[in-house]
Amino acid sequence: MASVDVHVRALNELRLTGDYRSFWPQPCFSSAVRTTVFVQRAALILSGIRSDGHREILGGQTGDSENSRPGTRPSVG
Repeated sequence: MASVDVHVRALNELRLTGDYRSFWPQPCFSSAVRTTVFVQRAALILSGIRSDGHREILGGQTGDSENSRPGTRPSVG
């Protein structure tokens, strides 16, 4: 689990130094089993399209439902 935390921290501390032409917020749901209960979590993923056409995942946050407020802005650094 520690290796996942390292990757998440690196993603959340990413600095936007590239030439991004557009940003796309992508809301979605993820299903998982927590302890013995099946739960759904809301997620917001922010993608950026660079000037060379490549898409990058820039950050994301999760919440307990689509009505939860994960923060004032996505974790993009």
